[in-house]
Amino acid sequence: MTLGPRREQPRYDLHYGEPITDPQLFHSWRRKLAAAALRAGPRYPDPSGFLPLRRAIAEHLGRRRGIVCTEDEVLIVGGTQQAVTLAARVVLDEGDVVVIEDPHYQNVAQALAAHGARIVSVRTDQSGLVTADLAKHHPRLICVTPSHQFPAGSVLSLERRFELLHIAASQSSWILEDDYDSEFQYPGRPLGALRSMDLSDRVIYVGTFSKTLFPSLRLGYIVCPSSLRDDLRIAKRLDDLGSPAIEQAALASFMRSGQFEKYLRKSVAELRQRRNVLLEGLRRHAGDRVEIHDAQAGVHVVVWFRRLNYPQLDRLIEIGIRQGLGLYPMHPNYRVRPVRPGLLLGYAGLSAASLEAAAELFGRCLDLMDQEAGSGNDRKAAARRI
Repeated sequence: MTLGPRREQPRYDLHYGEPITDPQLFHSWRRKLAAAALRAGPRYPDPSGFLPLRRAIAEHLGRRRGIVCTEDEVLIVGGTQQAVTLAARVVLDEGDVVVIEDPHYQNVAQALAAHGARIVSVRTDQSGLVTADLAKHHPRLICVTPSHQFPAGSVLSLERRFELLHIAASQSSWILEDDYDSEFQYPGRPLGALRSMDLSDRVIYVGTFSKTLFPSLRLGYIVCPSSLRDDLRIAKRLDDLGSPAIEQAALASFMRSGQFEKYLRKSVAELRQRRNVLLEGLRRHAGDRVEIHDAQAGVHVVVWFRRLNYPQLDRLIEIGIRQGLGLYPMHPNYRVRPVRPGLLLGYAGLSAASLEAAAELFGRCLDLMDQEAGSGNDRKAAARRI
């Protein structure tokens, strides 16, 4: 169940989860930290989180995600991963059934398995989680990414959102909504959160600043259902006594000053440009050898190969590494491996110019694969003639 070592970073690394590098952000953040050290003080933090930050998050969610909540419902945690482990500790007993999407985020599945959950994967399609497959499992917890399914990219349809909420209410299940990158919707405003439709108070809403700011910040939050609020707060206190107060105070100042919203707008514009450059580059250099799934959201795209098999995918990744190109397969995110191989290509960590170079290099790697396949066919034909 180990996550495994991270290989040496290639020059053009299309790894998912890399942050945007913005020197202005770090200069501003450094000043915020210095000022926050005086406000936060040297004592242990409130385990529930710095009150001004919780208030700022509640206001932000009301504006951007349609979630009506107060600061008392917001719990500050150390990112999505801690949110998942705290939720598991509070709502699950060993052997309880947990539904995850297929495909899914591997770290969530590993955290739930470590807690002793019995994990059941439910397929997704172009409309998100196939909710018709849920009822027969009677899950205690359902983990979903409805605004932008990770990693396939689909959006949970309105009909299925209502069905999911109905199943949770009728079976006394809990829903963990991982809203990991919902701020990055390129055609327009982000879709409302599933939590905003929840009338039965069954949704444990989880958000993070790992994508909107940077993952080393290690801050996220839970909007707690009322019946779980006290238990989640206790679990957080027992886990680490509270998240770092200075970083929380700096983030509160960053949000309440309006800088966070301004930075989000800037980030969305920059990421839209990077995404367009990558998509155009893939179309130009890979051509009909790949099928591009364009989700119009998030910080990654998915490509599926029309003709390669899995051994050839391994060879392509190997060629990419030698050429300085980091490529990452889709199938480890599935419990049932797809029929055809694909790649998950993250674009937040590279500039537009680097993404253009990466797409061109990707095309050259495919050309090398085609040449190898042609040479192999020639050898087979010669052997048949002999």
